Amino acid sequence: MEKAEARLLELATMDQRADWVHSTYITGDTELLAADADERAISATVAFAKQATRFDKLALPPELARKMKLLKLSLTLATPADPRRAGN
Repeated sequence: MEKAEARLLELATMDQRADWVHSTYITGDTELLAADADERAISATVAFAKQATRFDKLALPPELARKMKLLKLSLTLATPADPRRAGN
């Protein structure tokens, strides 16, 4: 969980920076940068949420169980594992 949290924090920071640049300098290039950052963050969250399901039947410490649940609930719609199908 610590590695997942660290990676997701890194990706969220990059995503927010790309969104700020896009909001400040509205161009096709900044739109692509923001979309790429969004895709990386969403893909990582989906991957970590899927990995978290391996622990569903284990009795985890309450704090860790809560983190796993929040990770799985953080997605409103899981995207396909194949990035080529994510937009369809």
